[in-house]
Amino acid sequence: MPLALMAAGPETPSAPTPPSAATADPGWTGAYGGFTLGYALPGQDAVGVSPSGSPGSIPIGQLDDDGLNAGLRLGYRWQLGMMVIGPELAFEGGKVGDSFTAGGYSAASRLSRALSLRLKAGLAQSAWGAQLYAIAGLSRGAFDYAVTGTGAARPVAIDTGFSANGHILGLGVEKQLTHRISVTGEYEHANFGKVRLEDAGGASTQATPRFHNFKLGVNLRF
Repeated sequence: MPLALMAAGPETPSAPTPPSAATADPGWTGAYGGFTLGYALPGQDAVGVSPSGSPGSIPIGQLDDDGLNAGLRLGYRWQLGMMVIGPELAFEGGKVGDSFTAGGYSAASRLSRALSLRLKAGLAQSAWGAQLYAIAGLSRGAFDYAVTGTGAARPVAIDTGFSANGHILGLGVEKQLTHRISVTGEYEHANFGKVRLEDAGGASTQATPRFHNFKLGVNLRF
């Protein structure tokens, strides 16, 4: 028996089996979809009235647009080393708005919906299964806006809807829970510029909608 074992020689260890392409982790690369829930904090829309033919504006108050909002999003990203970058398209709506009555005037503003295109770029932290990223994008918002009444600035009767283009800047973090599911936390500042609105008599106001939005979300990788 000893002679037979010596003839057979020592057992050669088998080489480790490489992981298959099907089980290899692709990192953050790929398409995803998800939803968000957020709360917008006031962005201070100062309201004034300009009588017909007057170049000046008489301030009457301030709209502090805030409220709950929700959204759906669809995106794609690439991981290049530690860097993760990609576009995201989102549709959002909710009850972001405010109203006041002062000095014989009433004013109200509400964001009814927005369609946004964002670029997200950040750094992957493999030890945490997370990434930190910056957000920059463009948004098209639809608003309901009203300024009515009679006061020191003379009568005004503006009650209309309008759409405006704006820009978005923000920061976010995304944490992987499983290979396909992740959660996000984001801060965004949205600014839709200045839009002049005028009633039939020539009295006007300038809408300046903006707000700070804090959002939590869930993504599902396809």
